[in-house]
Amino acid sequence: MNKKNRTVVEGKISEIISERLDIKKEDIKPESKLREDLGIDSFGLVELSFEVKDKFGLELKDQDFKSITTVNDVVDYIFNNMKGD
Repeated sequence: MNKKNRTVVEGKISEIISERLDIKKEDIKPESKLREDLGIDSFGLVELSFEVKDKFGLELKDQDFKSITTVNDVVDYIFNNMKGD
């Protein structure tokens, strides 16, 4: 995994969370737990999944969120499921 690309993806995910879910960007860290630390509820997770689909072409399903608990998990999911990059 290219560290530069990972940093770009982390930045985009933080930006999505900040803008769409009204959370201060400085409060978003890779280890931040989506629900507990950032207060993202079920609706927020749905919004996040739409943004991931729009920006990265990947669909996050309900069952995917069982293993995605942190910002870093979202980034890992994107890297593990992107094709050809």
